[in-house]
Amino acid sequence: MIKKDMKSYTVNVAKGATSRIDLLETDEWLKYRDVYNRAVSGEEFDYPIHLEIDNIYACNLHCVHCAREYIEDFGAKRMSDDLYRKVIKEAAAIGTRSLGFAVWGEALLDKKIFDKIAYAKSCGIIDIRLHSNGLLINEAVAEKIVDSGISWFSVSLDAATPETYQKVRGGDFNKAISGMTNIISVKLRKLSELPRLRVSFVKCSINEHEAELFSTHYSQYCEVAIQEYYDANGILPPHLQLENPTFSPKEQCFENFYKAYVKYDGTVVPCCEDIRSKIVLGNVNQSTLHEIYNSPVAKNLRQEHKSKKIQNKTCRVCMGLDSNFHEGVATQNIKVDIPIRPIEFS
Repeated sequence: MIKKDMKSYTVNVAKGATSRIDLLETDEWLKYRDVYNRAVSGEEFDYPIHLEIDNIYACNLHCVHCAREYIEDFGAKRMSDDLYRKVIKEAAAIGTRSLGFAVWGEALLDKKIFDKIAYAKSCGIIDIRLHSNGLLINEAVAEKIVDSGISWFSVSLDAATPETYQKVRGGDFNKAISGMTNIISVKLRKLSELPRLRVSFVKCSINEHEAELFSTHYSQYCEVAIQEYYDANGILPPHLQLENPTFSPKEQCFENFYKAYVKYDGTVVPCCEDIRSKIVLGNVNQSTLHEIYNSPVAKNLRQEHKSKKIQNKTCRVCMGLDSNFHEGVATQNIKVDIPIRPIEFS
């Protein structure tokens, strides 16, 4: 758990922070957020307001509820620097102002991550989000995170105790907490409101008994996000399902109205849930991002959701309209009581 002496963080930052938080009051930011909110409500634009990008496709943990653990294409991979710059430059030029890194991996494994953040900001991206497991955040990395000027930093914990963390994520709970504490300490020292810090908890059968404790404790220091385990791809172990889930089927989904997900090899899919690239919109090695986002495949998909006439199997399963389908992939409990593995890129 985070030390009690960090409680002063919220009050002290609120009293002293002035510079970074001004970003959230600029005309450009307010305009971007207005467009963002309209898009997530189903208004169609000809560019992705938010871009998710696999600068790196690798992780230093074996999380039992992560889809990466159950697909064949598991090897560590990373996007080339040239492709990254091409995508970011194109995205910023057509209006994209929001960027998220390494959806299915650990962003901080990328040794050039802070250079890539700086490049995105230089191109006009103003809302940058990083997701991490927190294990690589020593004091020096925490300093770089705060100084980078990103707007959001999210740490996935999924547990309130070391024992449960080991069962779910297979890593060092105290090291992850130390990473969070390092960020909070730097923010306090610099009186910096940004990045806004969030911790997340995906509730499954292994950890659901700790959800309330998790929320009560961490809400003292940052935003808390608790989600329910749901097999959006039809490939995860059934025994992880909650006994009494609250998930209910959706009539439509507006993810593809405001975002696009660019994988390490340039493949573009509608959102991060399509980890196996079932709905390919195009590839930025062959077409521009604008062409891909406005392709017949992309437009037809948005029309399906706008009309609530969802035809494709991938979306129907994710939305709960069809039962989860297991396509011959592993459904047994994976071994997680192992040390952090070395990353070897293919």
